[in-house]
Amino acid sequence: MTSSVQTIEKIEHDAESKVRQLTDLVNAVDEGSGKVPKSNSTEVGDKKDMVLRLGEMGWSADEIAAKINMDLSSIQTILSSFNG
Repeated sequence: MTSSVQTIEKIEHDAESKVRQLTDLVNAVDEGSGKVPKSNSTEVGDKKDMVLRLGEMGWSADEIAAKINMDLSSIQTILSSFNG
């Protein structure tokens, strides 16, 4: 019974974390161009701004890369050039 409760609590925590990330992403998009970024149609500057906004919100480079479909090394370069 205890392990079932712990499992449910972990699932709940993970779900809350994902909802916060989704909210951050939607807010970042709303502050930017007003549209969801797509790798084929988004300007480079728009993606750079999105990376910086999400980084400022505490997202890791891995999380940003997964959400906006951009390679990890590019994300790390953008974040380090503006934060370092």
